[in-house]
Amino acid sequence: DQIPLHPALVSCSESERLSLALQGGDDYELLFTARAQARPQIEALADRLGLSLRCIGEITADNRRQLLDVRGMARYGLSRLRTFRIMKMPGSGLFSPSLLIAFGFGTGLSPYAPGTVATAWAWLSFNVLQPVTPDWLWATILAVGFFLGLWAIRRTTELLQQQDPSSIVWDEILAFWLLLWVLKGSLLQEVLAFFLFRFFDVLKPGPVAWADRRFKGAFGVMFDDLIAAGLSLYCLAVLVRLLSEV
Repeated sequence: DQIPLHPALVSCSESERLSLALQGGDDYELLFTARAQARPQIEALADRLGLSLRCIGEITADNRRQLLDVRGMARYGLSRLRTFRIMKMPGSGLFSPSLLIAFGFGTGLSPYAPGTVATAWAWLSFNVLQPVTPDWLWATILAVGFFLGLWAIRRTTELLQQQDPSSIVWDEILAFWLLLWVLKGSLLQEVLAFFLFRFFDVLKPGPVAWADRRFKGAFGVMFDDLIAAGLSLYCLAVLVRLLSEV
């Protein structure tokens, strides 16, 4: 209850707010612990230096990693909280265009299986747009989306200082859009495509693992998902051929 929260976290759920506040990290904040007996000296020193301090809890001998509210009631196990990093972009703040695109319009911030959630969103959005989107427009969306994704992913990985964080899901969305556009199949074929794509994207067998090792940076993030989409289409084509001969 004493943990300070940024106004940008108001729209998040309670568990997400705690996860972001506790594990997000800010360059201008420092979390430390000290013996309870030293609190008067620490507060006096902070007052002389003009530092703002806030006590948000205490460390006990209990080995369990838990968050307690002001009544001492357990709220969340720290092991359940997913790590996020919020970093500011000059002139744009938290909700910048590059983060919005790289995080798949928020689907990448899902605490569970963000890649699968993003793929499901791509599936839904494709079927919503498909009846009113001609092929030439889909081709334009995919081409522009690829280069836009390179820019957004590069910016986001630089800010997060991670090579390919799970919260970046634009690669899954674009690759699955491409798969569905080429497939133009039935609902059953789309279901099979979904599971095949997730199989290749998560387990990264054969060519997907090679692409993941061989290519780095924003292009590498995008390319291995395109390989996964291609392998999914190949498996579907083989399956359709075999079924047609039965």
